[in-house]
Amino acid sequence: GESRAQVEHRGEVSRHREAIFSSLEELASEKERTVQQATLQGAQLEQRRQAAELQIRSSQLERAAAAKEIAAVTGLMATLQQDKEAIERESERLLREREAMARHEGDTGQAAAGAHGTSAAGPAGAGPAEAS
Repeated sequence: GESRAQVEHRGEVSRHREAIFSSLEELASEKERTVQQATLQGAQLEQRRQAAELQIRSSQLERAAAAKEIAAVTGLMATLQQDKEAIERESERLLREREAMARHEGDTGQAAAGAHGTSAAGPAGAGPAEAS
């Protein structure tokens, strides 16, 4: 049969083997946990990155929309200013025409009054007292 030393040696070897196996299993499961954790953290970081990108894109879109609105309003204001200036020029022209017509009527009224020898009052408000 086997000597006591051989039996003890086999027992020692198998205990060592078990210790090594359990150490390897622990290492493997530790590594697995680390990989899972890293994967999870990676996914969380990716989510955060995408969220940040979306925020940046939406603020870029808002800025672009605001810029378009500003451009539209600026264009509208320029158009309104041009319209206002055109209206002012037109009303000045009409005013000058009216003044010229009034002067012309005043002149013909006075000439007619002079020809008939009547008083130079002429049409109401067209006398010499009105001359500005």
